[in-house]
Amino acid sequence: LTWRERQGGRGEAADITPLPMSRRDIADYLGLTIETVSRTFTKLERAGVVEIVAGGARIADEARAHQLATASTTG
Repeated sequence: LTWRERQGGRGEAADITPLPMSRRDIADYLGLTIETVSRTFTKLERAGVVEIVAGGARIADEARAHQLATASTTG
């Protein structure tokens, strides 16, 4: 969400948060399996929270994304 907030008002391309790492790299960095990362991205997409696009992700439901991000840091 921080990236999106900083990019606000810069057009549609600003809605896309770049994901320069592969799912495998993300998994390695976080100490997870690639399957866990893939399942998580899929769940977020199916729930309508994010949309995975070429080169990145777009937050489709900002309120829900904020709720999930806050819940993960507070509890």
